[in-house]
Amino acid sequence: MKKLLILVVWGLIMITPTYALAHSYVSESSPADGEVVHEAIDELQLLFNGGIEQFSTVTVTKDGEEEIRVEDILIESPSMYVALESPLEAGTYTVDWVAMGADTHQTEGSYSFSVDEAVVNEAEIEETPQEEEERLEEDNEEILEDATGNESEAENAGSVEESTVSQLFIIAAVSVAIFIFFALRRKGRSRQ
Repeated sequence: MKKLLILVVWGLIMITPTYALAHSYVSESSPADGEVVHEAIDELQLLFNGGIEQFSTVTVTKDGEEEIRVEDILIESPSMYVALESPLEAGTYTVDWVAMGADTHQTEGSYSFSVDEAVVNEAEIEETPQEEEERLEEDNEEILEDATGNESEAENAGSVEESTVSQLFIIAAVSVAIFIFFALRRKGRSRQ
């Protein structure tokens, strides 16, 4: 019985670190934490270190008071894209996020960035139709590049999750096998 208890404790110790590493936190963001933005932005991107579910949310506030309206949140695990209703004005912004991880654990956090006042003045200048078309083409190219890079990141996150499940299965199978071995051994001793 003492050996069985040791095996159960060992199994729990082996499983615990796997779950502790499974929580999803922001590993990168655009704009980054503490960054001063020098161009008009109307989209945020948060990249998590693990998979996230559709229930993940974000709130953006300006100067700690005014909540910025979010037009849409697109989740392509492990990334979250936040489309804002309008470009951000000069000020300091805080992004508060709540992520539902693929492991069903909820995590939360926040980060801040600033928009330079010069950006507002530049944004007020009207673009010619040709300039607007060129800017849109550049934006589309960047989005395609980001999407291509995120697909491989999502595949990597999926393989990490599969690896974790495989590890848990192996540990469970070994634990059951050891339990059966000792149970049969004990049964054999009691017959003698």
